[in-house]
Amino acid sequence: MGEALVLLFASPSGATLGTARSFIPVPGGARLHAAIGLARLGIDVGFLGRVGDDSFGGRLRDLLR
Repeated sequence: MGEALVLLFASPSGATLGTARSFIPVPGGARLHAAIGLARLGIDVGFLGRVGDDSFGGRLRDLLR
């Protein structure tokens, strides 16, 4: 049980919020990454959490499947 979120990294690398030309979305959240890692090791896991009904939430749902 935990959080699944999307981190936005500024591009180009090292840019500030004011100077970034774009942002790269990357899945985040410690519990999300733990569940994915355990599943890759063949352990039967589940994830209890909520994500938004938007493209970020859809991306996270697809990753968890």
